[in-house]
Amino acid sequence: MENSNWCEEVSERILNVLLVIDEKQAKKYKVSMLFRIVQRLDHFSMTNGCSDCESLKENINDLLLFLETQNDMDHKQYKETFKLIINHLVKKHGLVEDGTYLSLGMTYGLILGVALSSIYYMAIAFGMLFGLIFGSALDNKMKKQGRVI
Repeated sequence: MENSNWCEEVSERILNVLLVIDEKQAKKYKVSMLFRIVQRLDHFSMTNGCSDCESLKENINDLLLFLETQNDMDHKQYKETFKLIINHLVKKHGLVEDGTYLSLGMTYGLILGVALSSIYYMAIAFGMLFGLIFGSALDNKMKKQGRVI
C-alpha cells in the first residue's frame, strides 16, 4: 500500500510528537492508534475515494496541532474528535477497535455464567472463560482480515 504525501508528513509529525511527550501522555491521547488511523484514512481516501475520509484528514491535523501545542483544544474535545474519526471507520468501512470482541465475549460469558449459576457453582467462571476464548478468537480473525484499526 503506497502512502500519499499527506500520510508521510502526518506520520512524521506523529513521530516528532512521540519524541516530545512522555509515555503517559502518549497513552492518554492514544498516539499509536492515531498513527494507524492516519494510515487507514489515507488508504480509504485514495482507494475507495471516500470523501468523508478526505474531510476527516482536517480533523487529524487539528488533533496533531493540539498534541504539538497542547493549548488550542481541551482533552474532552480531543476525545470527541478522535471518537468521531473512529466511528466513521467502524460504521462506513467495517473496521473494529482492538479488543472489541474480547470485551463483548466477556460480557456475554458473564451473563451466561450468571444465568447458569443456580444450576452449577462454577458457571460464572466457565462463562467468563468461554467469553474470553470466543472473543479472542474473533479478535484474531479480524486481525488476520486486516479489519482492526
